[in-house]
Amino acid sequence: MKYSLILCLALLGLGRVSYAKETTPALVVVVSVDQWRYEYIERFDKNLDANGITRRVQQNGLLMDNCFHQHAFTFTGPGHSVLMTGAYPNRSGIIDNNWFDRDANDLHYCVYDPDARIIGSTAEEDPVSPRNLLVDTVGDQLKMATGRRGKVLGVAIKDRAAILMAGRLADAAYWMSSDGKWVTTTHYQDKLPGYLRNLNEQRAPFRYEKMKWLRLHLPSQYTHGVEENSQHELPIEGMTTDFPHEMPAADDEKYIKHLACSPFGNDATFDAAREIVVHESLGKDEFPDILAINLSATDYVGHAFGPYSLEVEDMFYRTDVQLGNFAKFVDDQLDGRPWAMFLTADHGVAPIPERASEWGLRAKRNPFGKQDDNGNFKEPQEKLEGVLRNALNVEQTTEQRLVQAVVSNQVFLHGDHPALRGSNIELARRIVRDWLVNNSYVAHAATRDQLVQDCSTNEMLHMMQRSFHARRSGDVLYALKPYTFSSTSGAQHGSPWRYDRHVPLMILPNGMKINVSSTPEQVSPASIAPTIARMLHIESPSACAERRLPVETQQPN
Repeated sequence: MKYSLILCLALLGLGRVSYAKETTPALVVVVSVDQWRYEYIERFDKNLDANGITRRVQQNGLLMDNCFHQHAFTFTGPGHSVLMTGAYPNRSGIIDNNWFDRDANDLHYCVYDPDARIIGSTAEEDPVSPRNLLVDTVGDQLKMATGRRGKVLGVAIKDRAAILMAGRLADAAYWMSSDGKWVTTTHYQDKLPGYLRNLNEQRAPFRYEKMKWLRLHLPSQYTHGVEENSQHELPIEGMTTDFPHEMPAADDEKYIKHLACSPFGNDATFDAAREIVVHESLGKDEFPDILAINLSATDYVGHAFGPYSLEVEDMFYRTDVQLGNFAKFVDDQLDGRPWAMFLTADHGVAPIPERASEWGLRAKRNPFGKQDDNGNFKEPQEKLEGVLRNALNVEQTTEQRLVQAVVSNQVFLHGDHPALRGSNIELARRIVRDWLVNNSYVAHAATRDQLVQDCSTNEMLHMMQRSFHARRSGDVLYALKPYTFSSTSGAQHGSPWRYDRHVPLMILPNGMKINVSSTPEQVSPASIAPTIARMLHIESPSACAERRLPVETQQPN
């Protein structure tokens, strides 16, 4: 295993460190760089800026190359819920960005809350809150331990990222509405703080109008190569496939979507994050604070252009520098007070399947056809309906269906159907499972009955168990084979394969040192929450499933 570690590799040996006040960070910043594959660090290493975050971590912090998400279905909602709770979807309840609601017969958004109201914008936005998150975060633990005096805030372009990282007891989570305003929800606040109202009144996110996203380096310096090779890339409407990418006018209805799919989206996020640090006086009193940041723009760029594009490579270099600049900003604000930054990602991404197929890989887009407006795959639903009716001797009539839906790696059966009573429901699940595994594009399938048992010796099944929640998941879960996924365009993620699970994990201590007591073979982003808890001398989140990382903070020499 490779560790980039220069802070302190020996000293004090393997013993536990007795904590002093100077070893408690005044502020912990947790950054999720959306869709940041670990291999980008290796592939793009030669062009990394000396002032970027990666070089700073390599010189003064800890960079782990063996960090993997441990749940099967690697989507944005589950990935962000893992980071600050230390809990997998089987405990947190965040099994997907949207999951199928049996009672409503429709999709349910992971942070949807009909009782909440958006604060800061009059645009039509779905009401959201952390209501659906069933467990607490490390930020929630900090609020309880400090009598709510330690501050906890989250910020992102995406609502689900900001909310699921901040947690239920946070001071606030802020995100960008469809009309380009920073907003929050009544779950946290009744009015937006003045510093964010000022950003909105100044129309700060619109200062990038007509600006061009140009390549940061000379064409010959890119690993991607001089030729753009934009075949199969599918950028958002109005965006070109090749550089330069010019932002629309501020009054263009597509402006915010273009902002979110460019490095300017990260700039806008850091604008808000800086305002939060300054006006909330983070890290300035005797109670430690937590700031969670998601850089959503890297995800939008990755979906549009794919992980082997010139855009993703350029975005990596720019994001690395933006993070380095933000770390320097926090240094200046805290003026010598100790603080720590954790960096990771909610998931990776697969290559665009059409491109992967041209390379000679077995890749496929939409093997089960496209989804309808309710997220249902009609083609496998109809085939499974026929298979089950034949196997269970149910007449082919228009009576209630046996299969309620096939949605995002899951099959839902109508458990109240007369033909599925008693042991027939287990039989039907096995029939569905067997039909799925006999499909040439399915790698693995498991029934609800298997997933509620302890089958930890099977790695794939164990990952599926971590993605399975008894009240929210379906009757059968399945995973498609590598480089195969359901999506209308571009690149996608959500699988249990390494390209979706392997992410960086960096720790940058400032005004402190780190002592590493061991070198685990593999770690999980879920270990971040208990590690922060240890640093802050508070309890780990209640449903945390992983141990803390084997690191201790120490006073500098």
